[in-house]
Amino acid sequence: MLLWARPRWQRENETMRIKMDELFMIVAGIWQRDLDLDELSPDDSFVDLAGHSMLALIVIDDLNKKLHTDLPPYLLFEEPVLSKFTERVRSEMVGSHTAS
Repeated sequence: MLLWARPRWQRENETMRIKMDELFMIVAGIWQRDLDLDELSPDDSFVDLAGHSMLALIVIDDLNKKLHTDLPPYLLFEEPVLSKFTERVRSEMVGSHTAS
């Protein structure tokens, strides 16, 4: 009996979707903890949530430790909205993996 596996690109897309959800939860959790928030929306802005340069350093340091990355703090000010910041983190991570 021959069993057909799903095409590789479909498996990779499913894996990426799981990772995307996981990455968002990690980033949101760090924002929530470091900014001492009870609730957080994907449309919330780091700057509007009283995020300042010292908190940016803390958030980025926590993310770098958790994700084993070397993200610069200015990313939080270039993409202050949680959902867009998460996408930027993802693209930085993908870029660093392809560069190595």
